[in-house]
Amino acid sequence: KKKELRSNSVEELKRLLTERGIDPFLAASANSSTATSPGRIKKDDLVDVLYGELMKDEAIEAKKNGLRAMATDDLKALLVSKGLDPVGKKEAMVEAVMAYEKKCKEDMELFDQRVAGVLAKKRDELDALSNQELMDICLEKGLKQGTAKKDRTERLLMELQQSGEVEAAVAAIAQIGRASCRERV
Repeated sequence: KKKELRSNSVEELKRLLTERGIDPFLAASANSSTATSPGRIKKDDLVDVLYGELMKDEAIEAKKNGLRAMATDDLKALLVSKGLDPVGKKEAMVEAVMAYEKKCKEDMELFDQRVAGVLAKKRDELDALSNQELMDICLEKGLKQGTAKKDRTERLLMELQQSGEVEAAVAAIAQIGRASCRERV
C-alpha cells in the first residue's frame, strides 16, 4: 500500500488527505522528523500520514467484521456490558458498539489533552519557584531532592500524577465544563 501511495504525486496525496479532513501541511510537519522550510512538504511525510490513516481504516473494518461474525446473543451481551441498548438489527448493534468505542477514544484523547494542560500549568508554576523552594517541597513530600532544578521539577510532576492530583484537577475541569453547559441551557 505504501508503494501505491508513493506512486501518487504530491498534489494527489494532498488532495487525498484534504478529502479526509486532514490539513496536509499540518500533518506533514507533525509527522516530519526533520525541519523543513515553511510551505515545503516532503512526499514521504504525506505518504506516511496517509498510510497511517489507511491502517486505521483497516483496523476499524476488521473490528466491524469481528463484531459481525459474533453470534447475535453474544453481540447483545457485549452491548449490555457497555451499558448500551441491545435492540435492532445486527448491523445497528455493530454500529452502536463502534460509535461507543469511538466516543470512548475521543473521551480518552480529551482527558489526555486536559492532563497535558494541567501538567503544563503546574510545570510553569514549578519553574517559577527557586531551586531552594523546589528542594523544600521535595523534602516535604518525602521525595529525593536531587541537585538540578529540572530533576526536582520532574520528580514533583511525577508525584502529582502518582498521587492522583492531576486526575482530580482534570475532573474539576470537566465538572466546570458540565456546569457551564447546564447554565447555557
